[in-house]
This record gives sequence, structure tokens and C-alpha cells, in this order.
Amino acid sequence: MPENKVKQLTFGAMMTGLFILLSFLTASPLLAIITVWFIPLPIILYILKYNLKSSIGIVLIGCLGTFLLTGPIVIGISIVFAVIGMTIGAKAKSNRGKLEILLSTALTTMITVVATIYASSKFMGINVLEVAMKSLRTGLNSNVKLSEELAKTLNQKSTFTQEHANILYKAAENSLPSALILSSLLMALLIIIVNFPIIKKIGYKVPKFGAIKDIRFPGFFLIGYLVVLLIQFLIKPEEGTYFYFVALNASLLLDAVFLIQGISFIHFMVHRSNLPKALAWIGTIFAFPLASFVSILGILDIGLNLRVLLGDKTKK
Repeated sequence: MPENKVKQLTFGAMMTGLFILLSFLTASPLLAIITVWFIPLPIILYILKYNLKSSIGIVLIGCLGTFLLTGPIVIGISIVFAVIGMTIGAKAKSNRGKLEILLSTALTTMITVVATIYASSKFMGINVLEVAMKSLRTGLNSNVKLSEELAKTLNQKSTFTQEHANILYKAAENSLPSALILSSLLMALLIIIVNFPIIKKIGYKVPKFGAIKDIRFPGFFLIGYLVVLLIQFLIKPEEGTYFYFVALNASLLLDAVFLIQGISFIHFMVHRSNLPKALAWIGTIFAFPLASFVSILGILDIGLNLRVLLGDKTKK
């Protein structure tokens, strides 16, 4: 057997072992918080060193080994992250741009998650979405009871009624598509952020992602937001209709865009003012509870081009 083939088999065995180990550790809820994001790493490394085609064997053996060790508990997660690893590895090896890698990974994540949910429902009788929605309903009903008991104790009117719970439940149900898109993008971004520095440290070339302060969304997002507002306030689509469904999900996605733009503006201001970088990350953490205010910053940054205005003032 040629020496190169022996090296390839040895490296493949190492990456398969690492894949199975990371998948096995993910069976522990505490360890899973960390290990799950590294499951794609051995697949990415193998593809960068060799090729996509031969990585299929690594994935198949790795998933089989995971199934034998953990049973059906983790196999779905392993398959999803293995396919994500193949996507990132193939795109990085082809020297694709950072945005293409991110969007391709997000799309792959979305497709594999949906396929895994369908497979678990079809073959294992476990409907993940149904279980999640039942848990949400139980939690909302518990909050209603707690609010009613507290209101009785204080001799006041309950602030969280069954009607409020039903509205929240329906909104969550209708916003599942946008939630899936946003969570897929977030997952893709986290996997890339966590793994690319390691891959680069090992010696492989990976595209460098720009700083958060440089994120600039185009103006058509603002036009889309105005269209959604017009639909919501002028047409006022009824709950359950197609227009309502589209407007709700579009609104959630646009809110996320403006929040990201607002966070980018915070990073820009910290950099421009020569303040410690830690302040930008503290601002990022507080941006989520203050999402409404930060989203307004994002809207202003896109619509009024605040950075240019601030630059003009500086020049004067």
C-alpha cells in the first residue's frame, strides 16, 4: 500500500475517532453545551487535507460508531453537524467567500434540521416540534395560574390571563419559519466562529470574517420594513390568513436585521471613540434586553447613514 494512502487512512481513522468522541460527549447535557459546536471540526479538517468524496466514509463510520455507543439519542445531532462539516469543508477548500460559506452553512443547517425532525417523527414516533409546543403551552398555563394566585393574594386583577397565554402561543406557532431561519443562521455563525480559529491555528487557510463594526445592511431592508408596516396597519390582516403569516415572519426577520445593525453601530462607536473593546461586548450583551432601543439605532444607521454624518462632523 502506498505511503500516502496509509497516511490518509491513519488521518481518517483519527478524525473518525475524534468525531465519535465529540458525539459521545454530547450525550451529556452539561458537556453538550461546549462539545456540540466542535462535532463538524474533524470532518472539515479531513476535507481540507484530502477531499469531500472520501469524507463520506468518515461520516458514515462516525455516525455508525455514534449510534452503537449512544443509541438513537445523539445520532440525529451527529448527522446534522456532520453534514454541516462537509458543507463548510467543501466551501473552504474551494476558497469560497466568507458570506457564501455562512449562507451555505445556514441553508444546510436548516435543511438537515427539518429532515431530522421529519425522520424522528416518521421512524421514531417523536415529533420534536409537537413536544416543544406542548412544553410551551404547559409553561404558559403555569404562568397563568401563578399570576391568578398572586392576584388573589394581593387582592388585585391578574396581569397575565389565559387570553394573553393564547396570544403568545399562537404568535410562537406562526413564527416558527422565521425562528428556524434565524436559529439556522445563528448556529452557522457560532460553528464558524468557534472552529475557524482552530483550523487557522493548525495551518489551513480560511476566509477571515470582517469586524462586527463593519457590518452594513443595504437600504432595501428599510423599504421592506415600511412595506410590512403598511400591511400591518393599513390592510390589518386577520390572524391565520396568509398575509398575517407572511407579515409576522417578515417582521421578526427584519427586527433581527435591525438589531444586528444596531449592535454593529455600538461596536463602531466604541472603536471610533478609542474606548476599550470590552465595552463593545458589554454593549452587545445588554443589546438583547434593550432590543427595541438598539433596533431603532440600527434603523437610523441604515436610513440616515449615521456613520457618514458622524464622519462629516469629525472632519469639520
